[in-house]
Amino acid sequence: MVSPGKGLRVHSGPGTHYAKTGKVHTGTVVPLQCKVNAQNVEGNSLWYKLADGSGWIAARYALNLNKVPFC
Repeated sequence: MVSPGKGLRVHSGPGTHYAKTGKVHTGTVVPLQCKVNAQNVEGNSLWYKLADGSGWIAARYALNLNKVPFC
């Protein structure tokens, strides 16, 4: 679930230097495929890969509701 705020950018890879491919709105629940350690975002280096293949989101701004395996 995307945490409160202005929503969350979706990137083509696990980091802010990757192209922006979309946005997930606040409060949206999105299925996750897996996670990786990548670019650190405000003390959290985990990035989640969206299950639909549309990109990656920073774990720093997401509330994890289930166990997510490493990729």
